[in-house]
Amino acid sequence: MKGPPFAPPKLASIIVEALEDRVHPAYGQAATVGSRGRPQARTVHWRWLPERGTLGFNAHVRSPKWRQLRRVPELSGVYHDATRLIQLRWEASVELVDFKAKASGDRAMLDRAWALMRPEVRLAYWRDWAAAKTRDVAPRCPNLGLAVCRPRVWDVFVLHPKDYNKGRRTIYELKSGVWRSSKVSLLHSRPV
Repeated sequence: MKGPPFAPPKLASIIVEALEDRVHPAYGQAATVGSRGRPQARTVHWRWLPERGTLGFNAHVRSPKWRQLRRVPELSGVYHDATRLIQLRWEASVELVDFKAKASGDRAMLDRAWALMRPEVRLAYWRDWAAAKTRDVAPRCPNLGLAVCRPRVWDVFVLHPKDYNKGRRTIYELKSGVWRSSKVSLLHSRPV
């Protein structure tokens, strides 16, 4: 992994556990900047990318979100984990990895992402590829891409199971390669 860790150490293990949970998949939202400069949000399946030591999601290389991220490689993400009683929001730069990837680690990362997709989703990717009539969804389709996120801000809300007012909110910001934290109000970003 190059650069600073994707999250503060105390937070990183919780995030990895949530993103690798096969029983409770990590569906959340990603917001990009549309062609008219307006935010565009959509639901994505957030995954842990061990090859890069960070999080990301699959994307079709001809999708609007892929075009938007190519133009402005930045996003805001959110994931509410009802199992672990935590809400994660973050801001990140994004690197796009697609079928042109030269590094063997990137190709392995794409292969792993493909293998983790449900068969019916893989079939949809293949059917879109030059109107392919294939039923074999094992080989990776060339139109699969990965959005690899490098968070620089985490806004973490740890919920209390019985009393919202006992929840805790912390903002972590990456400054000069070091994660700095500040406790803030549940309702706004002022320090508490």
